[in-house]
Amino acid sequence: MPAGAGARLVDRVGFTAAELAAVGDRLGAPIVAVRALTGGYRNRNVLARTARGHRYVLRRYRDGAACAVEAALAARLADTAVPVPPPVFADPAGALLGDPLLVSGFVPGTPADRVIGFGTAEDAAGIGAAMGETLAAIGTVRFAEPGFFGPDLTVSGGPVATGLAEFVAGQLPDGNAAAAFSPAELDALRDLARRSAPLVETVRAEARLVHCDYNPKNVLAVRDAGGWRLSAVLDWEFALSGSPMFDLGNALRFAADRPAGYAERLVAAFRAAGGLLPDDWRAVSAAVDLFALVQFLNRPTDHRYFAKSVALLRRRL
Repeated sequence: MPAGAGARLVDRVGFTAAELAAVGDRLGAPIVAVRALTGGYRNRNVLARTARGHRYVLRRYRDGAACAVEAALAARLADTAVPVPPPVFADPAGALLGDPLLVSGFVPGTPADRVIGFGTAEDAAGIGAAMGETLAAIGTVRFAEPGFFGPDLTVSGGPVATGLAEFVAGQLPDGNAAAAFSPAELDALRDLARRSAPLVETVRAEARLVHCDYNPKNVLAVRDAGGWRLSAVLDWEFALSGSPMFDLGNALRFAADRPAGYAERLVAAFRAAGGLLPDDWRAVSAAVDLFALVQFLNRPTDHRYFAKSVALLRRRL
């Protein structure tokens, strides 16, 4: 390999030639082509093709626990209606490359946010329906109690849908909220959290699988004779045991910015597939979503989700 080629490869895909050779040895065939994949804001994702023509996704993590959780969930979901990339091997301890690594089979599909962004209103509605149906399937996976996952999917920490007012009050002093909101708006945001807290408490005891970042950028879609369907739900590193209202709130977070039909079809398909909604589900899902929106205020002020979260919170105020 020419001098400097290894460094250029790291810059381009996040793996050196020696590391790709080591992964190829585990796969039983040398890797002959690689391409960086979009998404994975916290981790490196690379599409690799071996000399045998097989394609894999190499996901390199910063956090070994997240790697272990994703690998365990992929195995748990293998025989369910939730589409996930099939795991090939996982190395949460980083024994192979020094960093945690998950290798999965490649699943064809187009990121759903791309379909919505460049397709028709009918395409957006089809994506909404596919996401609603899959969200209902995710919610059929149950656990003994609500909480956060350990590497082997043991649950700890207790209900995550609780303490909204205290959470919001504790987050604001450490974030960049003061750069975007006036003191009066910050007071109104704390008041919104206090008023929304009782709604959150109504779902605190639920213990179903929650993706916790369920939106069009984290799902792959394909279109066949029956319309759009999801071929894979990606990026489970934030998953937990709790209420599907977390995922519903996330999926509908920016619904006002999407074509008409997306939100309506998502909710209708969720119900049709057996998903249960409380009578006040709109208010509950919006209340639960405040956990994530306020956390976005800790991002840099020039981060795209900081500005989006500020705009959405201002509308809710």
